[in-house]
Amino acid sequence: MVDRPLATVGGLIIADDGDLFLVRSKKWKDLYSLPGGKVEWGERLEDAFQREVREETGLEITDIRFAFVQECIASPEFWQPRHFVMNDFIAKLDSSCAKTTVVLNDEAYEFIWVQPKEALNLPLHRECRVLIEWYLSHNPFRKPRLGVIGFEHHHVRCKIGVYPHERTQEQDLYFDVKAEIDFATPAATDNVQDTLDYTQLTDLCTKVAQEGGYQLLETLACTIMNRIFALFKVRWVKIRIKKPAAIPSAEYAVIEIEERKEG
Repeated sequence: MVDRPLATVGGLIIADDGDLFLVRSKKWKDLYSLPGGKVEWGERLEDAFQREVREETGLEITDIRFAFVQECIASPEFWQPRHFVMNDFIAKLDSSCAKTTVVLNDEAYEFIWVQPKEALNLPLHRECRVLIEWYLSHNPFRKPRLGVIGFEHHHVRCKIGVYPHERTQEQDLYFDVKAEIDFATPAATDNVQDTLDYTQLTDLCTKVAQEGGYQLLETLACTIMNRIFALFKVRWVKIRIKKPAAIPSAEYAVIEIEERKEG
């Protein structure tokens, strides 16, 4: 039995159609796993990953990205007690290779190309599953898909204004808020935690308006804008606030502000 931690490399290979590559191995008790293996003396981690992929699958990879490190200590899913320090990578299948040109060595007896979300339905060992879940949320190759999320005519009663009666009596405000986010990650994961929950935006507008005691709609709008940029991963925000009965000859007094975050 090896009585020290072993540095290993492994990772996902991604084809042009978005499929990822998995192998099935007796070492992992017939669970699906990743191509990879031990790092040799003097070998860079990235070079080790490239070599292991070539040896185990016959494939060439490119655009290699480091993901993270996992510790696997005496996993019951592995055939022998081992302490692996797993250095995980993501890479693209090189254009010189096709998905059908896989040549397995004796490390595995079966392979599959599969979409990432579908892969989670397969029998995977724990560390393999963790990497796929990470990839779904942090895919370094994913192109942004920008979209707008928001709401219109959100009603809040609060005290706001410069006149004495406005400082003591609650008034009606109506909020229209839009924010630009990247839809690519939530579209891939189908998880509300990866998007902007518009109920959090409405709650924020209500909280700031009711607690602020502002005189000006401009101050209220800028405060909400600052909070949104501080709390959420948004690129652009537009806020419109309407105040009924503020002007006798008009249905609403309106202020509108929009801002795009630099970088």
